[in-house]
Amino acid sequence: MTKIGIIICGRDQGCGGGKCFRALRERQGAFAIYPPEASVKIVGYSTWGTPK
Repeated sequence: MTKIGIIICGRDQGCGGGKCFRALRERQGAFAIYPPEASVKIVGYSTWGTPK
């Protein structure tokens, strides 16, 4: 199983992660490197930095 943490910019800290989770489920964008049959688990979701 591959474990993934998603870190987003502090400017978007109100984001619920819907697009990221959908991209992972559909293996699009940065998640296209994982084949559909691969077992992938989100283990963290956080922000970095402070909003400006």
